[in-house]
Amino acid sequence: MTDYLQRNLIDEIDELAPIFDELTLWSSRFGLLLLDHLEIRQGVVGLDLGCGTGFPLLELAALHGPSSHFTGIDPWEAAVNVVRQKIEAHRIRNVDVRVGDAATLPLPDASVDLITSNLGINNMANPEAVLREAFRVARDGARIVLTTNPTGTMPQVYAAMREALAGCAPLAISDLDAQERHRGTVESITSELSEAGFTVSRVIPAAFEMRFADAAALLHHLLVASLLPGWLSAIPSESHREVFERVEEILDQRAAVDGYLRTTIECLYVEATRAR
Repeated sequence: MTDYLQRNLIDEIDELAPIFDELTLWSSRFGLLLLDHLEIRQGVVGLDLGCGTGFPLLELAALHGPSSHFTGIDPWEAAVNVVRQKIEAHRIRNVDVRVGDAATLPLPDASVDLITSNLGINNMANPEAVLREAFRVARDGARIVLTTNPTGTMPQVYAAMREALAGCAPLAISDLDAQERHRGTVESITSELSEAGFTVSRVIPAAFEMRFADAAALLHHLLVASLLPGWLSAIPSESHREVFERVEEILDQRAAVDGYLRTTIECLYVEATRAR
């Protein structure tokens, strides 16, 4: 197949512009962890759970080549529409995408060789049901590969929030602790996979550091915008402003000492198989 020789990207640049987006730092770091460790094979039927706007779904389809086919599924219809535009604009022939709930997959039993999810398990309302459904559609010997952001991420920010709560709303500290624990641990995530029927074969922890000029830079970042609702749910509404004014003070004091504000992002790659 040499049809790629006929393509001139320069001629398509205006067509590509509306769907040519950059990956967020957040998603890309976890996606690269997945792509760095996943064994690439020919002839794979793949499924990407929580595919969002197409990463790593489209990259997985490209890396596995025309002998493989990938399906992406996500409940976010607007994002799925973006993926469809990308598929058409990039002329990708071995991928399709559907709007749907990963807890009720529109696929037959034992039909998939590889199931991936980049940060998806963090956003699933019922991960146990999703993993049971993944086991249903997995063939004997199929692999499931997850990347996730476990408990322990952004410890500097959580420490600042706990310090602020100690002076403003001490009873809310236990609620913040519970909110942080929802991300899961190596033990809880591998246990969920085992309970669904999979056999865990590899667990690879990783981490990276994000740096910000000050607290305002961190708290205005898109990453934090996605985390903020969970944090606020743990704090009494009447204390929101007071707590976060104090959080800013604490973080800015640390930034003044170090010259910038740093926080650590924990990552986890987990791979499991359905036994033959």
